[in-house]
Amino acid sequence: MANISTNNARLTVKFENYGAIVIDNFDPDSDIWAPSDRQTADGEVTPDGAFNYWAINAPIEATLTVSGASTAARRLRTISDAHTRRGDTQSVVEKATVIIELNGETTTYYDGVMTSTKPGAHLGNQKLQSQTFNFKFGGVK
Repeated sequence: MANISTNNARLTVKFENYGAIVIDNFDPDSDIWAPSDRQTADGEVTPDGAFNYWAINAPIEATLTVSGASTAARRLRTISDAHTRRGDTQSVVEKATVIIELNGETTTYYDGVMTSTKPGAHLGNQKLQSQTFNFKFGGVK
């Protein structure tokens, strides 16, 4: 039987000007990395019964979830804050790549951006809550 555990997964987020961030403290109660379904095609039936179909250039969307104890989360929030325009300062959007290594296989999400996250730690009932980081990518290999 194949090893289907993610206990030995290694996830690295790379940004052009910030370098690599190895993700620490995955949340044990949430999905670590969750790509969304991507619509790549659609179709319609015309009034005369013909079926038209076409491809869609949709981005790949995914969510990274880490525990409240993650030091990588602080670095990712700093990068997210740099995206925001404040007064006369210019926003800087960093190109992102996410590399997932699991059971000898590597999956790379490339040509992407981190789109959203909370601006600070989520203070929950007696503990720091998990934090999510949302991404969009142009491709995966």
